[in-house]
Amino acid sequence: MTIRIIAVILTLASWSSGADPLPNKPHVYVEGSASIEVVPDTITFTVSLEKISENIGEAKSDLDSRSLKLIDVCLQAGVEKGSISTTTLSIRPHKEYKDGHSISKGTKVSRQVDIKLKNLELYPQIMAALIDLNSSYKCITS
Repeated sequence: MTIRIIAVILTLASWSSGADPLPNKPHVYVEGSASIEVVPDTITFTVSLEKISENIGEAKSDLDSRSLKLIDVCLQAGVEKGSISTTTLSIRPHKEYKDGHSISKGTKVSRQVDIKLKNLELYPQIMAALIDLNSSYKCITS
């Protein structure tokens, strides 16, 4: 019985001390939230260039030429030099599969060119230039 009385007293004591969620001393309570809507000021996109050939040297030379042409088009359009970056050249065997068998189709040489536009007005001009490049080369954009 004594244990029950002690338990009830302790429960009431803890309940009464937690009844007021605010402290008895001076305090500051702050709650808030905010949101902001902004118009994008940068576009970043990647152009993937690739060449499949039996001759690795020819494929690399073709890809280097197209990469330089793409970079030149971007620079002429007004893209800042520091806003263009490329990945290293990827060279790997290219195989196609037919009836469960792999058939060697040469070597695939590829590279990505990342372009960051800080002037959004250049976007239509850059896209038009990429379409022109795409009409003369196999150029994949994403």
